[in-house]
Amino acid sequence: MRRVASFFIPLAAVGLGLSAAVHLLSVFGRLGQPTTPWFLLHLGVFVVFIPAVLVQQRLSTGLNPQDRWKASLRGCPPWVPRALQVLGVYALLNFFRFLWVTHGRAPSPGGPPPDVLWGFSGHWMIFYAAAWAMLYSGERVMGMEEGERRCPNGHPVSPSVRYCEQCGNSVLDEGRGDRDSGRG
Repeated sequence: MRRVASFFIPLAAVGLGLSAAVHLLSVFGRLGQPTTPWFLLHLGVFVVFIPAVLVQQRLSTGLNPQDRWKASLRGCPPWVPRALQVLGVYALLNFFRFLWVTHGRAPSPGGPPPDVLWGFSGHWMIFYAAAWAMLYSGERVMGMEEGERRCPNGHPVSPSVRYCEQCGNSVLDEGRGDRDSGRG
C-alpha cells in the first residue's frame, strides 16, 4: 500500500497545480470557452482520490468516525489539516458563487460558459489537495511502521546517524533517551 501512495502523490500534486492554474486563469478571465483538456481534470480526481481513500481506510481502521480524518492526516505537517479546512471553505463559497452567477442562464450554443471552469476548478483543488494529503500521510506513516528512520522534518536517515544528512536536525529514536549523548 505504501508503494501505491508513493506512486500517486506526484499525480495528486500535479492535479492540484493544474487545477489551481485553471482556477486562477479563469478568475482573471484568461481562459476562453472550456475545452476538453481541462475537463480531463475531472477524471484525474478519481484517479488519485480512489487510492487516497483506500490509504485513508488503512490509516483509520477501527477508529470512531469523528477520529478518522485526524488519523488520516497524522503523517502530515501540522499546517496541512488547517490548509485543507481553509481550501474546503473556499471551495464551498466558490460553489455558491458559481450557482449565483449561472442561475437561470440559458446554455450557450458554443459550449458551457467560462464561469463553469471557475466553478469546477475550486472543487478540483480541494479534492486533489485532500488526496495529496492522505497519500502523503499514508506514505510517511506506513514508512514509520516498516521501521524506516526519519528526522523531525521527515527526511529518511541512515540507521546509524545522529543527525539528518539533509537538514542537520538531531535524530532521536523513541525509547533511546539520552544514550547517544553519553548521559543515559
